[in-house]
Amino acid sequence: MKNAFYYILAISMIISCKSSVKTTIKVDSLSAGKTPEKTNSVIDKLGPFFYGVWVKSSYIEDIAKTKSPYSTSELGGVASFQIGKLGPKDDSTHVGYSLNNHEGSDFVLYLKTGHKLTSLKTNLPDYDVKSNFFELGYTINNKDTVLMLYHYNKSNHIIDSTRYSKVADEAKGENDAAWGIQYITNKTLFTGKYISTDTTGATSKIQFTNDGNVLGLLNFKYYFINTDFGATPEDDLDEIVFDLYSKKNTLYSFKINADTLNLYDTHYNSDSTKILLGKRVYKLVKQK
Repeated sequence: MKNAFYYILAISMIISCKSSVKTTIKVDSLSAGKTPEKTNSVIDKLGPFFYGVWVKSSYIEDIAKTKSPYSTSELGGVASFQIGKLGPKDDSTHVGYSLNNHEGSDFVLYLKTGHKLTSLKTNLPDYDVKSNFFELGYTINNKDTVLMLYHYNKSNHIIDSTRYSKVADEAKGENDAAWGIQYITNKTLFTGKYISTDTTGATSKIQFTNDGNVLGLLNFKYYFINTDFGATPEDDLDEIVFDLYSKKNTLYSFKINADTLNLYDTHYNSDSTKILLGKRVYKLVKQK
């Protein structure tokens, strides 16, 4: 893509915002009078259900149907979060989360049972109504554990709830609060082996991994699928950037049709306010 510098810079800034919150464990004291035995009991009973990297279930379901991050608008509010394992004397942990898939933040998850026997209290705020509050709980459906973010009013009545699915046990060293969104998007849309055909008719074997690695496409090593459309030039295209942080970074638009992934060149309109779809440069057919 020509003249992509400012667009790629905007994506880099988005990633920086999402990565601003570290997800390592930080312990708070819930109350000085608590004994280790009580804390251990909660960790033993509930802890294993909460550990991992979690993403909104509605996003996972929708992205599998649309094959398009741009067409999938299910990442408002707490879009994803990561919960690490706790020690035997811990009574709380800081949970790194992605807010609106655009900003990184965190909230405290207390090892104190909430309104449900399967939920824990948090200090996650409701910025619109300060008297409202949130609790994080779990349910088991067909042997699969899902987390539920319960939204309560001051009368202790549930206003709404949001369901989250585990996408990985841990974020593999990443401090990006939105790592889970990127991981499941990669896995759902791109992961696999392909036969690629370029504009000259030449073919090659290409492979994409869950973790954002690519093999066989020119000399590129990494790929990044844009899922945040709030801070980039106006466009209605799905984009992928190869080797984002290198001098050879290259951006394409993509469309997926059944087992075929098409990559397109893009260009700005005359006043550089909108990104337009160009010619197809690669046709990739997924191998079974």
